[in-house]
Amino acid sequence: MKDLYTRLSTEEINVDENIYTVGDSILSSFYYGNFSQGVKELQDISCNAKDLLEYIEQEAEGYDMRVDELYHGHFSNDFWIDLGGSI
Repeated sequence: MKDLYTRLSTEEINVDENIYTVGDSILSSFYYGNFSQGVKELQDISCNAKDLLEYIEQEAEGYDMRVDELYHGHFSNDFWIDLGGSI
């Protein structure tokens, strides 16, 4: 079963964009404006907004940053409210 922490295959990894895991790929979908695709990908792996928030919190901690600093502030409170309502 895939989850947010599953490492992508070598062909899917994008070092330039720091996309190494399923979670990174989904966050990238949201960041680049493909909200519906990101929601679909979360649903496909049976994850919800809380799961993604926990993932991004761990990512932020690893970079010694706050969640709102990652992805240039894209993942605001409004984003999480919209995501929670869409899943």
